[in-house]
Amino acid sequence: MEWTFNFEKDEDNGFCKLVCLKNENEKVIGLHYLGPNAGDVTQGFGVAIKMGATKADFNNTIGIHPSYGEELVQLTSIKGVDNAKKGGC
Repeated sequence: MEWTFNFEKDEDNGFCKLVCLKNENEKVIGLHYLGPNAGDVTQGFGVAIKMGATKADFNNTIGIHPSYGEELVQLTSIKGVDNAKKGGC
């Protein structure tokens, strides 16, 4: 893989997050992604967001491994509740 989302490895970290409306069934209204091939990774998720996808829809999607797009369907940390750092696979 070109980059890693594992902070235990100090080089080439990537970042991603989903922006959800908690009071609307965690409807996804946006995402942030910093990593390789951002255009390709975000394109498909843009379709899901336009169609009203929720966090549960993302959770029910099988991520393609190894890819960075899989990180967006495996996010488990909630801002203000959990530590957002991810370990290795």
